[in-house]
Amino acid sequence: MRAGAGADTSPIAPCVGGVAQPPYAPLNAAPNVQVWKAASLPTLPARAGCFGASSPQSGMLLAVAGTFQSADGAAALLSRFGAVSNLLRVRYWSTTDHIWRPFLTAATALTKEVGGQPRRDFSATEIESGANLYLAQTDSRSTNEVIYRMRLRESDSQHFLVETENVTPVRRWALTLYKPGDLRSLYFLDQRSPGIWSYYSLMRIDSTPLLMTGHENSYIKRAVALYRHFADIPTDLEPPPAR
Repeated sequence: MRAGAGADTSPIAPCVGGVAQPPYAPLNAAPNVQVWKAASLPTLPARAGCFGASSPQSGMLLAVAGTFQSADGAAALLSRFGAVSNLLRVRYWSTTDHIWRPFLTAATALTKEVGGQPRRDFSATEIESGANLYLAQTDSRSTNEVIYRMRLRESDSQHFLVETENVTPVRRWALTLYKPGDLRSLYFLDQRSPGIWSYYSLMRIDSTPLLMTGHENSYIKRAVALYRHFADIPTDLEPPPAR
């Protein structure tokens, strides 16, 4: 896996055309990863094109680009995003504890955003409707339940784009780590040939410089764990993701 920080060029994502940066890793290889700090990208044009918003005062972009094999079609792959309860199986390599840790301690689909009740996982048909869907997650490193909004932005038989965003804050005890909207992710999946899919995720992390400093490895490990999950690769497969 290749990673970089403080790159000189703006990230190019599939939503703005051109060549994906970082490039897609070869089939069966570890995904390529790249990190950009907002300080080195004062305008972040790709962010404006992908997220539909101007760049924040501080923050970070993290991209994961891989290629995986799957006999499933787009609908079945979409179902993996709708299977919220399966996120409880995701494990990531903790750079602090040097062990495999659960990504979440609780995860459920919700009936609605405000006052929503736990419900069964979302079906591919529900995701394909393009409606805003809501899910609740409790991160293994935070102390509160966080509600996320998920929606399908683009879709056809060989391509889809899923977007997620936190709509409630992420806290650790009395400290607010991320405000609503600080964590936004885009997931692009494209069928390159029969049974071969490319995966590109772009995560925007808006927060204080204190939370950005020294935590890049943790963000990377979690992003790669999600790649493995959606690509149906064991998330705790040895060896752990490299820097």
